[in-house]
Amino acid sequence: MRQRVADRKAGIREEADAGRDRLIGRVKLLANLFQGIGLAMLVVILVRYFNSGFGQMNWTNVMIYSGMFLIGRVVIVFLNLNRMIR
Repeated sequence: MRQRVADRKAGIREEADAGRDRLIGRVKLLANLFQGIGLAMLVVILVRYFNSGFGQMNWTNVMIYSGMFLIGRVVIVFLNLNRMIR
């Protein structure tokens, strides 16, 4: 344990598993896409709502796209926390 702490202070890092890093990169890309698509669709729904003269809002779509955004955001936050802890 002391050796690991000393290595970290010296800037020496453990070798990373290439397969794991590749998988994390793909998950992060998918989460970013999920988050971006959800946010873009929320903006589209909002613009349609304004253009229709504040007519009707499809709340089911709003919930779906908000959920997409939140799921993508939570995955990214989890991956960032996981990287900080390691």
